[in-house]
Amino acid sequence: PVANWCIATPTAAPAAVGVAIHQLATGQLAIRPDTANLGAVEGPFSHPNGFAIYLVVVLAFAIAAAMTQRRLFARACVVCLIIAGIVALVLTYTRSAWVGFALILTILCFARFRRLVPVAASVVVIAALALPQTAKEVQQRFGDLGSGQAASSGSSWSWRTMEWQKMLQYGYDKPIFGQGF
Repeated sequence: PVANWCIATPTAAPAAVGVAIHQLATGQLAIRPDTANLGAVEGPFSHPNGFAIYLVVVLAFAIAAAMTQRRLFARACVVCLIIAGIVALVLTYTRSAWVGFALILTILCFARFRRLVPVAASVVVIAALALPQTAKEVQQRFGDLGSGQAASSGSSWSWRTMEWQKMLQYGYDKPIFGQGF
């Protein structure tokens, strides 16, 4: 099953990213109340978060494929998928996926593809300059984590920590047998 999924992922990725780009072009965006009512792409998924995690996996495979592909046409197609996938990933407004993608990109840069470092740095600079509104929205999305008014701004971090505090007692009651942590 895992091998079938890995084989199907690169095949299905262009269609999934195409759905997201179509949603963006037609304005059929999912409204996320936790992001100050920003419209997010969700691709063929039912929620932007699931699509974002899917994109992280697809982009990791696609970057590795682009770096190892010898044929120019195939590499150009994969690079187009990477560009569209990164745009879709940013427009999901899913912080955990952004952090995950940054970690994967860093690992790929330093573990195997050192020539990818200047490309990754250039992409960050170009994205910040070319898409200033999106950069501002990304900054706002991360800003609620560290602000002093996070609890009143609908921050997901304050909600999560409150939920974790409520659940800790169950882990302490039966740490080995029963619920555990």
